[in-house]
Amino acid sequence: MYAALARMSNVRRICEIGFNGGHSASLWLWANPTAEVVMFDLWEHEASPLGEKFLLSDEARSLGIVDAASRLKIVKGNSLRSVTQ
Repeated sequence: MYAALARMSNVRRICEIGFNGGHSASLWLWANPTAEVVMFDLWEHEASPLGEKFLLSDEARSLGIVDAASRLKIVKGNSLRSVTQ
């Protein structure tokens, strides 16, 4: 369902609160290879930097996650302050 939503022709940006290990970010990046993906996260989990590093790696590119360095933005901090209405 998520991949189908991400692939809709009008989707240009995907925003989500909570990065944790980057699992859903990898799905968004893979499902829509042109959309900007913006993640908001407290950045308190040990897995978060590892997930970010993976998404920017050659291994991720080999699995079809393209241009993550230019398409993925992670806003680190409390989303109560960083996400505005």
